[in-house]
Amino acid sequence: MADENNGEQDLEGNKDDVLLVVIDEEEFCVKKGKLTQESGYFSAMMSSGMRESCENRVELHGVSSEAFKTILDLFSTRQMRFDKVGPEEILETAVFLQMDGVINYMRRAMKIETCVRCLRVAKKHYLADLEKAAYMFMRKNYLALLQSMEYNGLTEQERDQLVALRYEPQEFICAVGTYNNTQQDNMETPRSLYVFDHFEQKWGPICPFPPSLCTDGCSVAIVHNLLIVLGGFTSKHRKELQKEAFCYDPLYNTWASFQHPRVLRAHCGLAGIDAANVLYAVGGCTIHKKTGSDEHELVDLCSVEQYSFRTGRWRDAPRLPRPMLNANLTTCRGAVYTNIAVPGGEVIYRLIPGSACWEEISRIPQVRFVFNMTSFRQNIYLICGFLREFESDPLCFNTETGKWNYLSRPPLAKRSYVDDLTVLDDKYGYKLYMVSQNSTQWCDLGTREWQYTGLPGYPGSGFTRVRTLHLPITHLVHLRY
Repeated sequence: MADENNGEQDLEGNKDDVLLVVIDEEEFCVKKGKLTQESGYFSAMMSSGMRESCENRVELHGVSSEAFKTILDLFSTRQMRFDKVGPEEILETAVFLQMDGVINYMRRAMKIETCVRCLRVAKKHYLADLEKAAYMFMRKNYLALLQSMEYNGLTEQERDQLVALRYEPQEFICAVGTYNNTQQDNMETPRSLYVFDHFEQKWGPICPFPPSLCTDGCSVAIVHNLLIVLGGFTSKHRKELQKEAFCYDPLYNTWASFQHPRVLRAHCGLAGIDAANVLYAVGGCTIHKKTGSDEHELVDLCSVEQYSFRTGRWRDAPRLPRPMLNANLTTCRGAVYTNIAVPGGEVIYRLIPGSACWEEISRIPQVRFVFNMTSFRQNIYLICGFLREFESDPLCFNTETGKWNYLSRPPLAKRSYVDDLTVLDDKYGYKLYMVSQNSTQWCDLGTREWQYTGLPGYPGSGFTRVRTLHLPITHLVHLRY
């Protein structure tokens, strides 16, 4: 839109260029040149030789006077206000009057309050650019959209399409290190989120951590293709629990603040369920100061909290049957699963959202200490910290049949420490990756054969948490060249 002052003085000085627009008996004196420049409707009318072009008077029907006045204000102030008329009516008016400038303004100045209505008008009138802009805006501002009333205006199909857009890029493995040793505290090596480029078979930094984020004892989870990092300690001395939490969006390579649980905790289990829009923080430990002393002690927790992405709040959820330090948590088929130590071994427990308590599912066979777990389809995969301490090979639990079976032991050159595991779809099949500072290796879940080709271990510091994220291949360009 051209910069134009639509004041009365200009109108009085250019009588022949003044167009009288009448809407519901309300009259608007508008500069004809400006209106024909901005509106294909008026441009065609004024050049057609019709009576309106000769009399410089037009009666408009099917358009409200408030919508027309709001658009005129936009021409002069370059700002759109929705005090008396909504964005949907503005867009409908712009479409009717063929005002591409107004439509482009609504596309560029999109907000949470207007994005769904822009989408509605775009789909109704086949405005492809506006529809794409609305989806891209909602994809980028997904958490804010979930917590808004506007989200209720989306159909199930539109919600599914929006989720698909968030998971559209290629899958890659990302890792968070604890950075709890002296060298990292000195910041000699940048603290960064790392990514494993399975095409090039190497690790590299992708995005620095927020300066205030300490990852010692933290927990990580993926929800809606967002990496949530929360909990843990403020330093390696473990005298204070971290009060800040963060969310990483791999689509835009950015960090944002996230609300931490009401009970500050470290080493908790963390997992989310996309379909239910919830995140669970389970067990872990908190810090209690000893009575009459400056010393602190770690106290295991039974408490469980559930975060709703719709309300943006944490609330209490059913407590664990027993306290659990270093809690593991994964989601499978719409439920969350954890392992709890009992006399003589460990047991798998399940919590279905909305249920009143945890349900005991199965005793873990021949294993005295489960270190981490992940899931794929109906299966849960479990691994121990030190393979030499395993009383069995890596385990697989089928949540539908309730049966256990074994994966063949990874062909490590030596029995070495394994931190975490995750599942990756590399377009050639689904792979179960096991990662530590010593090595990165994977098992083909179709053939159940392990591959060990000397893949490098995680290059960061401390204990490693790995998760699978969908991120644009452009984020990895700096690793390849």
